[in-house]
Amino acid sequence: MPTLESPPMRTADVARRAGYSVQQIRNLERDGVLPAAARTSSGYRVYGEVHLNSALAYRALAAGTGPVEAKEIVRAAHESPAGLLARLDAAHARLDRERTELALAKEAAAAISAEPIAEVRPADAMAVGELAAALGVRASTLRHWDAEGLVVPDRRDGRGTRRYSPAQVRDARIVHQLR
Repeated sequence: MPTLESPPMRTADVARRAGYSVQQIRNLERDGVLPAAARTSSGYRVYGEVHLNSALAYRALAAGTGPVEAKEIVRAAHESPAGLLARLDAAHARLDRERTELALAKEAAAAISAEPIAEVRPADAMAVGELAAALGVRASTLRHWDAEGLVVPDRRDGRGTRRYSPAQVRDARIVHQLR
């Protein structure tokens, strides 16, 4: 008949089964994600099923919430069921907000992309100050987007004055919606 206690595991056993390195298991224990391991008389760590389950829970949570929040959630599981539920609720609420914001940004980007660009004339281009005012951002924001390669305007004359074509204005509107 199987017992409720699992056979003892070494650090390497937990690491292999959880998909982590031995050092990462030690780090997770140090950070309180894994409960403190028992030690043998010679000082070796002895882990059980609770340690493996904690490492696996952390791995799954980190994929969805990020490592910092995952550590907080797993620590709360060891300390207080009420604290755990509160942290999980907060994580779910944050992820739901992010999904909603992402969906709205995608809709806005799709709507902007679908707008037809009428016959383009050279006079339709906008200077950096004009576009900044139209978007409600500072000109330095547009220069930063240029430096990052997000919206790269045409350069006119010998001074390198930025001029945004209608297609680049559309791109700037999309970047503005996504930020």
